[in-house]
Amino acid sequence: MTKLVIGVVGEKVAGKGLFDEILTNIARPVFVKKIQSSEVLRETLELWNLPLTRRNLQDLAIVMNSHFGDSTLANAVKARIDHSPAEITLFDGVRWQSDLDLVRSYPKNLLVYITAPIELRYERSRGRSEKSDESGAAFEKFAEEEKVATELLIPKIGRGADFIYSNTGTRDEFEKAVRVFFDEKIKEILTS
Repeated sequence: MTKLVIGVVGEKVAGKGLFDEILTNIARPVFVKKIQSSEVLRETLELWNLPLTRRNLQDLAIVMNSHFGDSTLANAVKARIDHSPAEITLFDGVRWQSDLDLVRSYPKNLLVYITAPIELRYERSRGRSEKSDESGAAFEKFAEEEKVATELLIPKIGRGADFIYSNTGTRDEFEKAVRVFFDEKIKEILTS
């Protein structure tokens, strides 16, 4: 069976992780695996004993791609996708053209764009701390981080998505939208 690769693109704190969680639950008993390019970056920072900050993750991605080629991280993700036994692989964190090219290189693929207004995403960010420097950041800093090279292509890539969701409502509304997407798009691909 050919696996389905779903690229998930979205601005920070837009709801990519929630999409992954909801889809994984809806898809049961289908085996879904989430893979992130940031895993490679996190592992590298940990090996080098460097702080796990958003800035360090962004800088490392930029340095790796500029020095070793634009598809450096995408190649690492590809290796993880290819070695995964999952029927559905979620590539969470598509943000470069090489990431999009990777997703589209699989015969069965979809691209999902999760977005929300920056003010709402900032409010959400205040209640979490996925990276050590994330909790309590000022709005100006939050907005400035969206101008870093790793974030610039997200809206452009997102406009070409097969499923676009503006995550401004409730969790129930999000779950309903993901269920419709699963029923109308994913089930059809899985059975083809």
